[in-house]
Amino acid sequence: MKISKFYLFLSILLLFPLESFSQNDRRNQLISVINEELNEVSRLNKQTGSRNPRLLLRMAELLLEKARIIKDSENSKFLGLSAKKRRRANKKKYFRKSRKFFVQAQKACYYILKRFPKFRSKGDVYYILAYNAKEFQQPGRAEKFFVRALKHAAKKSRTSYRARLALAEIFYNKREYAKAIPLYQKALTKRDNKWWTKDAYNLAWCYFRTKKKRRAIGIMRDIYRLSKGGKFIDMSFAVERDLAFFYTDSGNMSEAVKFYRSIGKDIAKNLLKVAKFLQQKGKYSMSEKALTEALKYKTDERSEIDIQVSLLVLYERFGKIRSHLKVSKTLFSKFKAGSLDDSDKAILIFHVKKMSATLQGQVVSKRYRTQKRLRQRKAKRAVAYFKILAEVEPSTRHLSYFHAAETFYSINFFESAIPLYETASQKAKETGDIKIFNLATDGILAAISGRGVKASTKEKYLIPAYESYLEKNPNSAKSSKIYQRLFSVYFDKKNLPKAEAILLTFRDKYPKNLKVHEAMLGKIMDHYKKNNNRDGIKIWINRINNGEIKVSEKYSRKIKRLLLSIQFENVEKANAKGDKKRALKLYLEIYKDRESTKDARKNASYNIAVLFHELGQIEKSYGWAQRSLGLMSPVDVQKFQTAFLTVAAELFNKRMFKESAEIYHRSFEKLCSRKTRNKKILFKNAIIIYLAEAEIDKASKVLGASYKCNLAKKVLIEAEFDLLNAMITQKNWDTIPGRISKLEKDLKIQAQLIEPLYKLSIAYRDSGKLDKQIKMNKKILNYYKSLKRKKVKIPLAALDIVAGLKLMRLDADFSKISKIKLSFPEARYNSRLKKKFAQLDSITTKAVAVLEIGSGRGIVKAYRYLISSYRGLVKEIREFVPAKKPEAYVKSFRKTMKSITRPILKKANEFNREALRHIRSNKILSPDNVYFLSNRALPLDIQYSYYQDGLIMDKGGKK
Repeated sequence: MKISKFYLFLSILLLFPLESFSQNDRRNQLISVINEELNEVSRLNKQTGSRNPRLLLRMAELLLEKARIIKDSENSKFLGLSAKKRRRANKKKYFRKSRKFFVQAQKACYYILKRFPKFRSKGDVYYILAYNAKEFQQPGRAEKFFVRALKHAAKKSRTSYRARLALAEIFYNKREYAKAIPLYQKALTKRDNKWWTKDAYNLAWCYFRTKKKRRAIGIMRDIYRLSKGGKFIDMSFAVERDLAFFYTDSGNMSEAVKFYRSIGKDIAKNLLKVAKFLQQKGKYSMSEKALTEALKYKTDERSEIDIQVSLLVLYERFGKIRSHLKVSKTLFSKFKAGSLDDSDKAILIFHVKKMSATLQGQVVSKRYRTQKRLRQRKAKRAVAYFKILAEVEPSTRHLSYFHAAETFYSINFFESAIPLYETASQKAKETGDIKIFNLATDGILAAISGRGVKASTKEKYLIPAYESYLEKNPNSAKSSKIYQRLFSVYFDKKNLPKAEAILLTFRDKYPKNLKVHEAMLGKIMDHYKKNNNRDGIKIWINRINNGEIKVSEKYSRKIKRLLLSIQFENVEKANAKGDKKRALKLYLEIYKDRESTKDARKNASYNIAVLFHELGQIEKSYGWAQRSLGLMSPVDVQKFQTAFLTVAAELFNKRMFKESAEIYHRSFEKLCSRKTRNKKILFKNAIIIYLAEAEIDKASKVLGASYKCNLAKKVLIEAEFDLLNAMITQKNWDTIPGRISKLEKDLKIQAQLIEPLYKLSIAYRDSGKLDKQIKMNKKILNYYKSLKRKKVKIPLAALDIVAGLKLMRLDADFSKISKIKLSFPEARYNSRLKKKFAQLDSITTKAVAVLEIGSGRGIVKAYRYLISSYRGLVKEIREFVPAKKPEAYVKSFRKTMKSITRPILKKANEFNREALRHIRSNKILSPDNVYFLSNRALPLDIQYSYYQDGLIMDKGGKK
């Protein structure tokens, strides 16, 4: 048949060696042959109407084979992707084509089983379904189908053989060795397949796992023998490893040695392999025996190192610290001899690091606190590891020595810890690790003060430790204490030059640590005082005066008082006798002396000012008070503030106003940052006197500087308004807006600013700057709206101003209504009357707005406008007589108009009563009161006149 020819061609093609084609060419050839046969089988299947199950089975086999070949190609492409792309890739997309043919094969098999339930080759069908399930990673279904394939396949058929092996492999992988053994036994009765050695290898492991070790060893020896023949898959490498494992596990190490000797293999290397395998299986005791045995048969140093490395790993896992340390020392000796490669060195470093860290952790933990001997043994082993690590990893040598020292320190082995700390500090210094250097130095200092440390050890390490630390850390926070300790050490040893040098160095490094300066200096001064060394004391006093050594103000004052008491001794004697002129002379000499200190000149100038004041020479007292203020600090001025207040008051009484203000001003500047009740007095007096003397700029300067002086806000605001009023009085219109802008941010202050703004508005009006006047008026009204909205209390004068501005608009409407004249004809009359009523509504609205302000004068004025408008309109309407109209028309017209005006007149009268009630109840005083209160019997209204501006005069009659 044609099918047989194709099948024969496919079989021949499969026999070609892989090297004859490239992978892709071979796959394409195979697929081409499969496609030809598949097409032929499909054609024959159609001719028979799918009634031949063997054709369908062959189709399923071809589809399965095609799917496997395509999947192999797809897998090659997928593995050719980068790792990053593989992670993101959709696997279904890459294996879509092969999956299609697997599914087709599966469908064909299901069709056969359904259509031909009694088909003799059902075993082959189930085998294909099992293989498909395995491909689709469905192990449960695969096992089920392999069982059915085995059940329905002929006993000695290839399908039966393959199904049995597949099932055995499934059970082997599931570790169901007892189930796998009979399947392997029956499948492997004949040794006619090159894969027999591989399958038998699994069977040997099944025997071994089920404790049938002799049978396992026997099969392994058969596998090894057949692997060397060339007809079977070579499993010799695995057998060499595993057979020794079987022997060792059975307790026959000598048999393993005999086996390796018989095959001419390196016993040590193979036992090493076995040991590693045993370690993986968790059989540490057996692995140790194998490695110990391997050491007996080592052939070279390389082999010995490999065994020792394995022992190192084994002892670490097994927790044999003593043995682990012994092996580490052995490998360390190999390291020193240069026999370890990079890999061995890395392993040794890893284990030494791990064991040293583990032991150190155990030493410092609470668990072993009560087991003193065990803890000490662990500490010594940890230190031994750290010392090895220091040599094998020189880049971190300082760390290793430091950790070793810390370990000894933790068990109070201070004497042993100190040299290790010293080594760590020196190595850290060489590598530039400041942190470890500092910690090691701290360790030395801490250990030296521990119990049991010999005096010779302290003498050897203490000062070098201090000096070494300070050399590396000249001005750290901790260095401060080190300097102090080193100073004390030198001072106790009576090495004063070294102690003074430490003080000067400390001064440079810590210029703000005045307490330490003073403490060190105090010791030195006491030493010189006890030894009557006045020159030494004088040198340090000069250094203090020259600022070479920093001390606190209190200490400085103490020293300076000593000098001042010597310098002012004669002056004090003159004062004590009441000889003020002589005292003045002596003070002047001190002041003029070039060698006098600033403090001496300050005290002299102040005392001169006081003496001149007492002598009644106030002009000279003023000059010296100025000089002393220039020399004094704020603290000094606070101390003598009463004297300066007295001098300033006396200057004022003598009508030396500017000089008085200067003393107040300068005293205030000095006391700005100080807390004193007189600061407010100085400030207010300076401002008031400057303003009285029309010194606006100086007053402004004082006020500008005062905001940094912690004065009450109320005081500052009062001063601001004093300055503002003075500016208005002086007509400094250009500077006023700036002051107002500064103050207007505070709503409460805005209420007080309305009056100055109005005065500025009047000034703009008088100078013809009407645009600026409008701007100011608008600002006033905006202030009012904002204040009203925030419910801030507004002064009555400010309300009068706001009402006045709104009345200006009311006045304009009042004028407009009188300009609208009534006249006939009727259409014109009605139009103009309508306009008058509209204007009257506008007047009413604006008048009500003025009434709401709350200004007394505004209320009276608004009512006057309302009443005048209402009554004026009534009068005009009633008195109007249409011209050239019949008498009857005129009479009817006037009657109608009277009825229209009656409610308007009534409203006017109500307004009049309301106005009178407001005037009386609120006691309003306004020029417009005469409109409501005057006796109408008199021919003229009563008018009151008053002056716009009054005059204020001081006691001397000055304006």
